[in-house]
Amino acid sequence: MIAAIGTTIAVTIAATPVLLGGPVSAAERIPRICSGEVASIQGHGADTSALDQGVLTLDGRRIVITDDSASWRVHDPVDNTFNNRFHGMEWLVPWAVDGGPAIEMLLARDVALVDPGGLVDRVEIQSTGWTTGAVRLRQHVVNCLYALTDDPRLIPVVEGLIAANLDPDRYRGRPQRPAHNLGTLSNLAMIESAKVFDRAEWREAAFDRMRADSGSVFSSCGMTAEQSTDYHLTNVQVWQRALRRAGLADSDAASAVADRIARARAATLALARPDGILEAIGNGNPQSIRELRESLDDTESASLETRLWCRSRGWAANRTSWDDTAIHYTLRFGPRPKSHGHDDHGSITWFAHGVPGK
Repeated sequence: MIAAIGTTIAVTIAATPVLLGGPVSAAERIPRICSGEVASIQGHGADTSALDQGVLTLDGRRIVITDDSASWRVHDPVDNTFNNRFHGMEWLVPWAVDGGPAIEMLLARDVALVDPGGLVDRVEIQSTGWTTGAVRLRQHVVNCLYALTDDPRLIPVVEGLIAANLDPDRYRGRPQRPAHNLGTLSNLAMIESAKVFDRAEWREAAFDRMRADSGSVFSSCGMTAEQSTDYHLTNVQVWQRALRRAGLADSDAASAVADRIARARAATLALARPDGILEAIGNGNPQSIRELRESLDDTESASLETRLWCRSRGWAANRTSWDDTAIHYTLRFGPRPKSHGHDDHGSITWFAHGVPGK
């Protein structure tokens, strides 16, 4: 448990790891559902070695967590990604795997910072950690901890997060806001929670939002409004993953969404070079589409068109064949730059006989 000692918290660390059953490596103690949190926090350099004394080092910053709400109200007015990293609490996962009482700390945070609702000012919602991004990250953490421990104390915690996730004033999607990939990520968190906590109604709620958003995310030609090949690919991958995890890929209810994702997948492949590289057009980096291509079944592969024409969103592409030595081009035009687009109207990419050029 966590008890107050002066202005810091003291934590009694369990003598054994969260998962028992003989000597195992740290990697073997981590369920697959927790791997994203572990990878993310390793990349941000979190140091939890003094967390039993209430001291966390995150992104090079030393944070002292006490037993009052003020210490939990961490807020950087410039770097909201840091706010999300702290309040998302992914840093709890490695500590939990090593035997730290992560659930007690999570519960203490839940008591200290209750959800202020989605209509408060930006500083309040960011400093209390109830933004869409922080809620989504913390929800994944709760899913992971429940998979690790099966602790019933996490049920009201996840129910509070689900309520915030479902709040239309915060959701990055229809009906109150334009659809955004952050909304899709929130739906993914809901689908994951539905599976972990066996709550089918959460999955249905997430999929209802996806169905409402899909028509504005993907145009009839399959392209998003991101104006970036990299961000377009991210949307396709996230939506594809959400549909698969929902377990509705073959249902009638999902057919319209699945069709839109299939068109978006085909558009992505049409934009990619014959050697399987998606050029970086707009913000982002070149990406391999090999995994996307391998996800197609024989029927989809046979029906791929060599030509892409997306007038409303400003994309065109064509190729002589689907061989890796084909001649291929892309062309950008259309609406003014926005989202992740560049001022690149009229630009082309060219690939001929195995050689890329611009």
